[in-house]
Parts: sequence; structure tokens; C-alpha cells
Amino acid sequence: MASRRQMGGIGGKIPPFTKKTLVFLLGLYVVELLASSWFYVDVVGLFAWNTSGLFQIWQPFTNYFIQGSNPINALLSLLMVYFFMPTLQSSFGRRGIYRLIIMTVILNLVFCSLMLATNAIPSGGLSNQMRPGMGIGPFITAAIVI
Repeated sequence: MASRRQMGGIGGKIPPFTKKTLVFLLGLYVVELLASSWFYVDVVGLFAWNTSGLFQIWQPFTNYFIQGSNPINALLSLLMVYFFMPTLQSSFGRRGIYRLIIMTVILNLVFCSLMLATNAIPSGGLSNQMRPGMGIGPFITAAIVI
């Protein structure tokens, strides 16, 4: 019986692209925490998709790099990247991952825009944890579906 090669997970070999992605995302989260706690910059309000009157044109695109103030959510997101990204990379390669990211961003923008247009998401007063499609959650959902 042939043995399966383990990708990612505990004891598995992680591809360099996945390592770089994890380091990048962890670094962004540390910068977000330092900026909000030490320098009192409202990073979530500045870069996450704000549904109130303070909307900026870059927010639907920078929204995916913000994890919010919940470290458990950020840790679970990084853990999901650790477990799913090597399998995606071995199946589809880097280009496939980039295509998945682009498709995820486009579908999330369309879905959140429709939810805002139909008032499924209230147009103001959302907390930092309830911003539409914030963080890498949409990509992780797409990775699980794939």
C-alpha cells in the first residue's frame, strides 16, 4: 500500500509560499495590534469596510488584511491557512491560489454590496467584529469549499 505524502498539518512539510503567507499575515496582525493599542490608530475603522458614512474607496480591498481585535479569530484564521494552503498549492499551484483569491474578493464584494443594497446589513453602527467579509475569512471559506 502506497503511503500518502502529508502536506501541512502537524509534522508535515510546509511549502515556502505557505510559510511566507503565514509570516506576512501574522506580521500584518502584529502591526494592527501595535497600531491600535500603542499608537491608538483605529486600524479597523480606517481599513475595514465601513458601512456608515465614513466609507473610503480602498476599504473593500484592504478589508481582507484586517483581522479585528479578536486574537482567537486571527489565530484560527492563520491555523486554517496552515492546514489548507499546502493542499491547495499542491493541487492548483500558486496561480490557482491567486485565481482563488481574486475570485473570492470579487464574489465577496458583489455579495456584500448586494447585502448593503438590500439592507440585509444595517448601514451604520456595526461593531468591529461585524464588518462584512472582514479578514481572510472569505478566502478560508472558499478554500474549505474547494
